[in-house]
Amino acid sequence: MFRLQATAKGIEFRHERIGRLPAAVQTDENRLRQILINLLSNAIKFTDSGHVTFQVRYHHQVAAFTIEDTGVGIHNSDLERIFQPFERARTVGALATIGTGLGLTITSLLTKIMGGDLNVRSEVGKGSTFRVKLFLSELSRPRIAPMEYRVRGYAGPRQTIILVDDNEVQRELIRDLLAPLGFLVVSAGSGRECLQVVEETCPNLILLDIAMPGLNGLDTLKLLKSSKPKLRVLVLSMYPEEQYAVRAIKAGAAGYITKKSASEELIEAIKKVSGGGRYISASIAETLLFDLEPEPERPAHGRLSDREYQVLCMIASGKTVSEIAVELFLSVKTVSTHRVHILEKMKMKSNAELTNYAIKHNLVCLTD
Repeated sequence: MFRLQATAKGIEFRHERIGRLPAAVQTDENRLRQILINLLSNAIKFTDSGHVTFQVRYHHQVAAFTIEDTGVGIHNSDLERIFQPFERARTVGALATIGTGLGLTITSLLTKIMGGDLNVRSEVGKGSTFRVKLFLSELSRPRIAPMEYRVRGYAGPRQTIILVDDNEVQRELIRDLLAPLGFLVVSAGSGRECLQVVEETCPNLILLDIAMPGLNGLDTLKLLKSSKPKLRVLVLSMYPEEQYAVRAIKAGAAGYITKKSASEELIEAIKKVSGGGRYISASIAETLLFDLEPEPERPAHGRLSDREYQVLCMIASGKTVSEIAVELFLSVKTVSTHRVHILEKMKMKSNAELTNYAIKHNLVCLTD
């Protein structure tokens, strides 16, 4: 992944494993992955020549991940400020690069949540070095995954799947995965197009993205279930489960998987959902049960409507009210009203409070 990104920019990507590394450790995989993705993405983004090096060490149950680059560098006066929400380094290359200013904030917070340490050394014009240290217990008897098997097709009549995603590249990737197995894949680039295609075909299943301009995935799902309640819908989203899965299931989805796990889980999920079952993780099931608890025991964002929740996530990702209005095809006044309701329901006073809350509850998933 990162080697390809580096090659595309004409820089070298180096991966160094120093000393002995354990076969498996106990950790929060999602949080560790997000930390490393953010730091490596930043390093490549702000490096136009030279190299990016990813180094891993492990000693006495402590893992040290070092990301070194030969990029634009950071002024000494900015080394503390860059970890604050919406702040960026003031070097020329950094200011000219698009980003929300939340990537390092999230990285720092996740590192602290995991009980680790994050530090940075940098020199303008020469590059930066970020180092993360985490206590990761080695597992003496890791669980061995079963041998992989290759799915070559399925039994029974040919099934039609409507694939709904505004990203053409994503549609092609999923199509290339499903078509060789015998599925008839019909593409739709928006929620509106999906509703039209459903009327023209008789699909067995819909694969539905969440993040789409105009009519988003959740709104599309509600319209589909109101007109065709028996239609099976499997949500395939870039967002981690904790962000949208429960809302999707409540709106009528029969399952939820992330795009990063699609290559391993998609076929099994289609099999289960098409057969009348549900494809949800244990954590989603637990959250659904938790939502049955009395109102005071639910998390603050659980009090929001789906639209308010969507606006919350967009505010936390750094978007302005005007930008949200354009993306959701709403008026600025309507978005501002949603924001007021969000603050009231969550008992908060500012966007900064909303952002900190969203980061702590894994409601945003960003790289800077």
